[in-house]
Amino acid sequence: MAAEGSEQQSATEQDTWYIDSGTMSHICPKHDAFMTFNPSNTSIQGVGTAAAEAHGMGKVLICCHVGKEIITHVLHNVLYVPEAPNCLLSASRLDEARGSVTIGQGVCGR
Repeated sequence: MAAEGSEQQSATEQDTWYIDSGTMSHICPKHDAFMTFNPSNTSIQGVGTAAAEAHGMGKVLICCHVGKEIITHVLHNVLYVPEAPNCLLSASRLDEARGSVTIGQGVCGR
């Protein structure tokens, strides 16, 4: 699934969202991607080899390319982690929200 931040000018590694079945939270390293933001400091595990600091959380609008369609979606409670190398879309959080992702034959679909 290619999902890009709504403020994208040119695609970079930090603009691409990767579905991650191991992360318990959506993670974004780009402060300007947040529609809303509540600052806080929380230590989290699993971003690289050491603990990382989440500097807050908020809502992020993403655009998902599914086939020939572009579907927009607002992610809630996204952690802002500037040290993260890319954006992570938590598969477990999608499941909790009754969302779904279909992956097959090398592509994501509805």
